[in-house]
Amino acid sequence: MVYRKAIIIGLDGAIPYFIKKYVEEGLLPNFEKLLSEGVFAEAVPSPPTDTPTNWTTIATGADTATHGVTSFYLHLPGETLPYGQKYRFRSQLAKYCKAEYLWKIADENGIPSIVVNYPSGWGMELKHGAIISGEWYMPGAPPKILSDSCTYSTSPSPEEKPLVFLGEEKLDLSKLPALKYRLSVKASRIAGSEWLYRDFTEEELTVFIEFYAISISGEKYDAVLFVQDNSAHTVKVGEWSNWLTCVFETSAGSVKGVFRAKLEKLSENGKSVKIKLTEIFAAEKWAYPETLCRELVEKGILPDASLEKVANEDKAYLNYPILLSYAKNARALLKLLTYIDNKLKWRLCFLHYHIFDSLNHHYLGYLYKDLPAYTEEKYEKALEVMELGWKIADRFVGEILEKFCDEDTLVVVVSDHGCLPSWKMISLRKILVEAGLLEYKWDDNLKRYRVVLEKTLAYPYYEPSYIWVNLKGREAGGVVEPSKYEDIRDEVLSVLKSTKDPETNTCPFELAVRREEDPYIGGKPQAETVGDILYYLKPSYQFWDGEVSILDSETMGKEEMEGPVIWRAKKIFGTHAYYTPGARLGDFTVNGIFLMKGPGVAEGLELKEPIRLTDIAPTVAHLMGLRKPKKCDGRVLYEALK
Repeated sequence: MVYRKAIIIGLDGAIPYFIKKYVEEGLLPNFEKLLSEGVFAEAVPSPPTDTPTNWTTIATGADTATHGVTSFYLHLPGETLPYGQKYRFRSQLAKYCKAEYLWKIADENGIPSIVVNYPSGWGMELKHGAIISGEWYMPGAPPKILSDSCTYSTSPSPEEKPLVFLGEEKLDLSKLPALKYRLSVKASRIAGSEWLYRDFTEEELTVFIEFYAISISGEKYDAVLFVQDNSAHTVKVGEWSNWLTCVFETSAGSVKGVFRAKLEKLSENGKSVKIKLTEIFAAEKWAYPETLCRELVEKGILPDASLEKVANEDKAYLNYPILLSYAKNARALLKLLTYIDNKLKWRLCFLHYHIFDSLNHHYLGYLYKDLPAYTEEKYEKALEVMELGWKIADRFVGEILEKFCDEDTLVVVVSDHGCLPSWKMISLRKILVEAGLLEYKWDDNLKRYRVVLEKTLAYPYYEPSYIWVNLKGREAGGVVEPSKYEDIRDEVLSVLKSTKDPETNTCPFELAVRREEDPYIGGKPQAETVGDILYYLKPSYQFWDGEVSILDSETMGKEEMEGPVIWRAKKIFGTHAYYTPGARLGDFTVNGIFLMKGPGVAEGLELKEPIRLTDIAPTVAHLMGLRKPKKCDGRVLYEALK
C-alpha cells in the first residue's frame, strides 16, 4: 500500500490574531496561500496549555489525562514531592508517555518518518526513520558543540592556549626522536547546560589531547602525528587532519566528541608548534539512530543555528539577536530536512520551530495597552519584532512547501498554544504557607527557606499547575493519612478560592478543582502524573518572570517569604501555561492555530468552531490511510474535508 506523504509543521506559540492581521496586510504570502487552498481554525490545547503537554497531544491525539505528559515537570508516585522539580524536560522522554505516537504507527507500516526538534517522544528509535534533536533542549542530548574552536601554541598569544611539551619518544613513523605534546580542552558549551538533567556550571570538564611532532624526511620535523584507536593520523603544515575523537567524562556519564586539527606552524627543530582545533562536536546522543550524529557533523549539518553564518537576508534582524538566531535556525533546519530527505525519502515529518513562543514571552505584553509597563515606544518595537518574526516563519514555511511538498502531500501547520499578556506575579507557595498547609525552615547554607516535608500537607507545582496532597503511602515521606485526603483537598480549594488580589479585590484563580472534576480532562481515569488539585490563573497573572528556579518549590527566597502575595513582573510579559484552554485577553488567546491543505481537504474554509489539538493525529492518520493511535481522545475532522 502507498501511504500519502504528510508533514506537520509545528510553530510553537503561534497566535491566531497575528496570522489574520499580517495576511490581511499582505505580509505573509505563503500563509495566505495555505489559507486559500486549505482549512483554518483556532486550536484548543489540552491543559496545562504549554509546550511538552500539547506537542504530545498533537502527536498522539490524547489529552493530558490519557498521555500523562504534564508540562515540563513530572511527579511520579513513590518520589518525594520536590524530586520531579529537579528534572525539567523529563516529560519529553517517550517512556513517560502513556499514549501512542503517530510516527510509531507509520514506522510499523514501513513509512520512513523523521521527527525533528520535537518536544516529545525523545529516546525512541525508528526502524525506518530518524528522531533528531535541534535547538530545543532534550534530556540526555548534549549540546551539538561541546567546545569552541581554539588555537594552541608553544608560545601562545593572549588569544591562544598553551601546548605542553611532555618529552621525547621513539616512534617507527619518525626518523628523529618524536616530540610529545599535550593540549587541554575545556567543554565550554557543556558548562551551564542541563545535559542529562544536570547543571554543569560548577563542573570542570577537561579532556587532554596528545600528539607528536615527527620527522618523515629525517632532515627536520615536518609533520605531527595523532594516534587514536590504533590508527595513525599524520598532518603536515597547512593541512587539516581527518576527524579525530575525544571523550569528556562527566558526573552524568560520558560524551564522545569529534574534531579536526590543522597544523599551522612547525619549526625545523620541532620546538615551536602552533595547531588549530575546530569546534569539538558531540558525536552521539542527540539523534537516533546515533550514527546520524557523526554523519551530520562531518557533512557540516547541525539542526540548530550554531554553524550558520549571518546572511544578507539577516540584515533586518541585526538589532534583534532573538530574530537573528531563529532566522539562522530556519536555514539549518532546511539543510537538515534536505539531507535526510535525500537519505531516507521520508513520507512523514513532525517538525518543531520555536520562534513565536520566544517572541511572545518577551514582547507580547507591550502590544496590550492596559499593560502597566506599556509605552508607545515599546509598542512600536514589539510590533516590529512580531512582524519580522512572522515574515521569517512565512519564508521558512514557503521553502518547506516548495522543496518537500507536491499536490499529493498533506500539509498541517499547527501551534501547541497561543499566549496572553501578563504582568502580575503570584506566590502560591506563600498562600499555602499562610494557610498552614506548606512548611518551610530557614537554611543557613542555602540562605533560603527549605521545605519541611514532614510538616507539609500540600505541595505546589507551577508547571504543571497542580497541587499534590503529601499522601502517606503514595509519596516518599508522605504524612497525610488516606482518611484525611479529601479534607486536605477541601481545605486547599477553600484557600485558593478565598484568595484576593488587594489591587482589584478579586480572586486571581479562574478555576480550582479536584482532578476528577476538571471540566477539560476530568470525568475519566486520570494518569498518575495528574495532580490532586488542578488550578488555573486568571489572565494577567503568572508565576514565571525569566528565572526557571522560581518554579521549584523545594526552596523559597526570603524576599518571596516576606513580601506580598502578588507583585509586578519585571522581565516577562507574555504567558500561556497557567490558563484555561480558550482563555482570552484583548486580541489574544491561549488557543493555537491550525491550517491544513492537501488531497481530500476543503479549500478556503475557516471553521466556525475551534478544533481541539487532540483531533489532529486521528485526522492525519485518516488522510494518510493509517489507523488512529491507541488511546486517542480526538476525532477525525470530517467538517474540514471535501
